[in-house]
Amino acid sequence: MTSVLFGQVTRALDDDLIGRLEDHHSLFRQTFPNQWSAIPEADQRKLARAVNLAVSDFDSAGKKTTFLAEWDTVESYSFRDTEFWIARTSRVHVTLKEHASPWLVFLEGGGASWVVAGRISKVLFDTPRGIHQFEFPSDLLKTLLIEDSRGERYMWWRGVEGEVDGALRGPNLPRGKGLRDRFDKAGHPYFAKFESKTLNKQVAISCKKGSISGANLTATEAIGYFEKKVLPGLTISSTR
Repeated sequence: MTSVLFGQVTRALDDDLIGRLEDHHSLFRQTFPNQWSAIPEADQRKLARAVNLAVSDFDSAGKKTTFLAEWDTVESYSFRDTEFWIARTSRVHVTLKEHASPWLVFLEGGGASWVVAGRISKVLFDTPRGIHQFEFPSDLLKTLLIEDSRGERYMWWRGVEGEVDGALRGPNLPRGKGLRDRFDKAGHPYFAKFESKTLNKQVAISCKKGSISGANLTATEAIGYFEKKVLPGLTISSTR
């Protein structure tokens, strides 16, 4: 399963700032001293090599920069009144791409991967709030279902009956009939899995996560679909 998350850099970005990422390697204990001090000494010895952010495969050319980001999530768990600390390692491929004034961010990973955006932002801007995750408009997804879908397999909508969310599932959900007609007229979709005419394969779009995914989808296809079909319908804020 391929999943790509989309967002934008909300601050001015240049080559000098991007250069901060090349070969960057920072440790969790150095970056989060307050959280680190709360970890028992015995666990600190085991987790001393936990990474805040490590960048490799860095490639910057013109208006596009790609790299592999690696990070560790340090968490505590309780079992029978005993606390255990562990670290989980995650990796995603990241693309920074200039689009007019703001730069776009593509993360090739699942929903939990967005946590690394704050760590990348901290390296670039000394604040974790310099990269914003997109939330796709419901009307944009509804338009895609009308213009680019051969058929929908699974959908979540809101606003069909008051404040209750509703789901539609099935191999064929014909428009203009029964419950589907009520969804199309009054509802606001925020997730849909459908057969794309453009890609000639099944894709899933989540408005809340700002993601495009698919079992037979490549990251290149997901990014291309975003740039062609989704990006023109987004409101892109200017950088500060």
